[in-house]
Amino acid sequence: MNYIELINRFWQCNNEHPIGVSATSIYFYLLHTCNKLGWKDTFKHSDRHIALTFDMSVNTVRTAKNNLKQRGLIDFKAGNSKGGRAISSLTVYSFNPLKNVSNIDTLSDTLSDTLSDTLSDTLSDTLSDNNNKLNKTKQKREREKPDNPVFDEFIKKYKLSLDECKQEFLSDELHIHRLLKNFNLDKVDLLSWVDAYFIQQENEGVTKKTIMEAKSHFGRWLPLKIQNGKDREISESKSITTTIQSNIERLIAEDRARKN
Repeated sequence: MNYIELINRFWQCNNEHPIGVSATSIYFYLLHTCNKLGWKDTFKHSDRHIALTFDMSVNTVRTAKNNLKQRGLIDFKAGNSKGGRAISSLTVYSFNPLKNVSNIDTLSDTLSDTLSDTLSDTLSDTLSDNNNKLNKTKQKREREKPDNPVFDEFIKKYKLSLDECKQEFLSDELHIHRLLKNFNLDKVDLLSWVDAYFIQQENEGVTKKTIMEAKSHFGRWLPLKIQNGKDREISESKSITTTIQSNIERLIAEDRARKN
């Protein structure tokens, strides 16, 4: 079972009976975490850390993960509750019934392959015409994620590290094109502004940000910075003009003094 199949299986379960916002958030968070860890058979995580990430209570997290386990979407072994913050107190998670999941690459590297594998498995018994199979494969490869509004809203509201947020920001070609057009910038200038924005966020102590927050804040931040730059240029230009005029008046005065 691969990344896309795990996502599709989740939405199948959700269509049968709504899973709920808390469990949905936790499922995709665990999926994202497992992906970042290179798809280990099992991985450990703190219920308290998840609770802080989504501003939930620890009891809400535990209820949600039990719900996911009952649906067969995940498997886990609870840690030692007496361990406090020790490693033994962390929950050990796995995506049931994955066995060879460690061989799976990240979503960005395997999207085309996994979609192709899924198609070959599901269409071989029902489609004998090779042309139809190729057309179906092409259509499936154009889909980068499940077309589900709940999933879309979750991704938009999920807090990312600044580096991840910057990557997502720059990968939205439509948004980048809109910024270039609205602010009359070339791409090099815009990339410089984006770098400056995320550096400033880091300097201000910000560690995580949703892509929605970043886009909204950057849209307000950029025109102020551009205007400040223009005001500085005008001020410098006036200063240079004043200096030149003063020097000219001084030279004229000195010339008149010599003649007298």
